[in-house]
Amino acid sequence: MQLITEQVKQLQWPDYDINVWSEDGMVMLTFYPLRYPGDSDYPDEELDHGFPLVNTSVFYTLRIPADSRGPRNRDALEYLKSMVNADHFDVPEHYPSPLWDATDGMDWWSCETQLTDAPELIRDFVSKLPRRGQLKAGE
Repeated sequence: MQLITEQVKQLQWPDYDINVWSEDGMVMLTFYPLRYPGDSDYPDEELDHGFPLVNTSVFYTLRIPADSRGPRNRDALEYLKSMVNADHFDVPEHYPSPLWDATDGMDWWSCETQLTDAPELIRDFVSKLPRRGQLKAGE
C-alpha cells in the first residue's frame, strides 16, 4: 500500500504548455516551458497557490503551412484539428462552433499531455525539445 504523498511524488509533470494558433496561412504549435514550485525561477515569494506557471519568454514553435501537401504535414494538421475541436464535439453546448481556423486568428491552449499518440512530425519536434531538467534558470 502506498501513501498518497508517495503517489504524488511519482507523477510525471508536463514540461510545457502548448498553444495551437494560426496566422497568415500558417498553423503554429508552440511550446512554453512550465515552472513549478521549487524551481529556481519560480516566484515562490509572490505566489502561495503552488500551481505551475507558464514561462512565455522562452518558446519553441513548429510551423506548418495550412496548405501543406506532404503526408507528414497533413497528418500533423489533421491531428491538431481534431485536438483543437475536441471540446466542440464533446460538449457542443459550451462550444457551439469548431475552433479550428488554419488561416488566421485561432488561439487554443492546453498542456503537452494532450499530445497523446501524436503523428510523426510532432513527435520528432517534441523529441528535440529540452526537458524540464535541461532548461537553464530563466529559460
